[in-house]
Amino acid sequence: VFKATQAPLKSETVARLKEKRQQRLKMQEIFTELVLYMIFLAVLYCVSLSNRDPRWYNVKNHLEQQLVTSNSISVGGSTLKYDQVTSSASLYTWIDETLIPFLFPRYHSNGDQLKANKRLYVQDQVNFRVGPMRLRQLRAVQEPCRTQLWDNFTCYDEYFISGEENGNYCVAWESRPCVRGQAVYNMTYAAWNFVSSADIWGLPVTGLHSTYGGGGYIAEFIVNYNISRLVLNDLYKYTWIDRKTRAIFTEFTLYNVDDNVFVFISFLTEFPETGGVIASTLIKPFRPYQHVGSLGLFIFICEIIVLIGIIVFSVHKYIWFRRYGKKMWKELWHVLDILIIMLFFVATIMYIGRWIMINMAMKEWENHKNKFVNFSHIASWDELFNIFLAFIIFLTTFRIMRVLSYNKRINQFGKVLAHVSRDLCGCFVMFVMVYVAFVTFGHLIFGRHLETYKNLFVSSTTLVNAIIGKNSIKDLFSVEPVLGRAYYFFFVLFLLWILMTMMNATLNIGITIVRKKPVRSTYGIINIVASFWREAVGHFIASNNTTTKDRLNLSRNYISKKKFRKTIVVTRQDETQQVDMVKPTEDLPKKKKRARRIYQ
Repeated sequence: VFKATQAPLKSETVARLKEKRQQRLKMQEIFTELVLYMIFLAVLYCVSLSNRDPRWYNVKNHLEQQLVTSNSISVGGSTLKYDQVTSSASLYTWIDETLIPFLFPRYHSNGDQLKANKRLYVQDQVNFRVGPMRLRQLRAVQEPCRTQLWDNFTCYDEYFISGEENGNYCVAWESRPCVRGQAVYNMTYAAWNFVSSADIWGLPVTGLHSTYGGGGYIAEFIVNYNISRLVLNDLYKYTWIDRKTRAIFTEFTLYNVDDNVFVFISFLTEFPETGGVIASTLIKPFRPYQHVGSLGLFIFICEIIVLIGIIVFSVHKYIWFRRYGKKMWKELWHVLDILIIMLFFVATIMYIGRWIMINMAMKEWENHKNKFVNFSHIASWDELFNIFLAFIIFLTTFRIMRVLSYNKRINQFGKVLAHVSRDLCGCFVMFVMVYVAFVTFGHLIFGRHLETYKNLFVSSTTLVNAIIGKNSIKDLFSVEPVLGRAYYFFFVLFLLWILMTMMNATLNIGITIVRKKPVRSTYGIINIVASFWREAVGHFIASNNTTTKDRLNLSRNYISKKKFRKTIVVTRQDETQQVDMVKPTEDLPKKKKRARRIYQ
């Protein structure tokens, strides 16, 4: 006997409940995707932040105070710092009186002589010296002078990697053949011979004036204070730096024992063809050994999780591609997902390459501890790896908007951009044309006098600063009182007042139109979280206001009990397979007159 104690639902109610059920399933899917993606993103953040330590700034600042900035405490009895180098003679003085005493300390701060194990550190007794330092010189070739005012001129053009000097010379830049025994008795004999970048793991370096190759003429120093000074004196005596010199790289590597970080340091001194000196400093901390201690084990586990996650994500996208084909390229989010996958695989290859290069460099240093081992390519590779990692973090964080795209506000934002995209492109083209005109005009008029307009790139950054309110108009007005004021007035008039106002007005029109046609959305993130919270709490907290029976009686979704008898008795006879139905005493509504049959 089966007894139905509940009246049937109305058809409108069934349709509404079906729609709610579909919405709920979609909300569950969105919520699950959001939670898993947030977990993956948190693990990815842990991996990325392990490649950068906030204490590295303190390491960089400490080394700059010791060697670069002139307001720091003197080292080795000298007050000359690298930012005070203005000529080749002052460069020699800085190396002799500041850098060599810092790298090869002999006495403690109290005047006591350091022991052998203490002399392996630099002057601060914190950073370990990984091999000696070296000087690397890049030279220009002799070119015919452009104008022949007099016949006794010799000209050397600006430096180019493709046209650099690569010949071998004897001591003092004398042509070969060399004097017999020079290679034996002269400590700087190797400094006059060119070495290619492939032989020393060198990479091109961009300075403030030009871009320089990874090879050059190399003067290697010894892990000793006295011998290093003798090598420097020979270089000075035989004029190793002359008119053909275009750049001097002073390079060495330190290891901070307390923070487990390597620091590659390069002081670039450029000697442009116009004369003078352009000094710049490059300090690159990097951590080759990351899986050390409990934190290192945690980072290793996070890396494995990220690798598994990206493999699963790649397989999922491959299945989507097999199913939908070229239709995937029509949606921005799928293109973004494929770009993220490609960047992940590139970063994985770079991670493996960095590990291989670190092992090779450390093996070379262990076999030749008294020679310079180049870590510049590892520092540059690590920096490039972190750039790819930063792009991955940016794109994966931006991809959260795909999950949040069901939200009403996010949808309105996308609709506004889609509505005004054509008008914004037109305004942007006009803005770029006017902006380039002002950049070119500023460089041509003020480039001879002001550093902020010395080339097109610097001039463009100067105008960008002016747009955001960070301008330097005092120097502009002092150089050109009339023309400078007129230039700045028209720049503010056209770019800031007219064009920027047009772009703002275009966005305002789009916002107004989209607000009149609101985007319908039923999957707000707040609604999703609130729904799951109510469900979780509902299992533990029961309502005491009304009983279930009372709620059924008060509900409008059911047919009234006055129109339908609650109990229906069904009797089944197994032998004859005959079904008898006991009809209710009261007639049903017309739409319910059809007899109900139960089949076995």
